[in-house]
Amino acid sequence: MITTIALADRLKEINNWSDYRLARQLEITPQTINGWRNKGKIMTDGSALKAAELLGLDEAFVLANIHAERAVNTPSFDALTQLTKLAKKGAKKPTNFKSAA
Repeated sequence: MITTIALADRLKEINNWSDYRLARQLEITPQTINGWRNKGKIMTDGSALKAAELLGLDEAFVLANIHAERAVNTPSFDALTQLTKLAKKGAKKPTNFKSAA
């Protein structure tokens, strides 16, 4: 699973950014990053999407990982972890799937 801290650290590493610069690039406050690092908080979907864009990663893959991170110690965790594996493999929607729309 790719975590909030892993995404933040990768962005810092490849761009040689400080936490302050990372915050500016993600359009958040440095206090938010401090919360990730020191309080175990998890990035929002908006920050995750921006990180995916900056890293050139698939948005669905990053979102699935962030949602799985949020779900740790909940009944949803195993299902979300499976989704992250499928997203990583580039899984397509099953052909027999019917949407609710």
